[in-house]
Amino acid sequence: MLTGKRRTDRVRNAVERLLEDDLDGRGFLPGDVNELLREDNEPMGAWEVRGELTTLARQGYLSLDAGSGRWHKAAQRKTA
Repeated sequence: MLTGKRRTDRVRNAVERLLEDDLDGRGFLPGDVNELLREDNEPMGAWEVRGELTTLARQGYLSLDAGSGRWHKAAQRKTA
């Protein structure tokens, strides 16, 4: 079982792949992350992935569209 930074990094890598392929800007669902991880022979539970997506959102990397349940790359914050 993965913990901490390693688990977050694996989810972030899968998310980056999904975002690269998101040409129409629709975002992705947590199940899309699970599918990629299974294809890479690194399966994780649905709740683990959902928790890591929340971690990435707290870090300012992702944002959730609550209406659709889709995740997107967070808008870049401007620094003054």
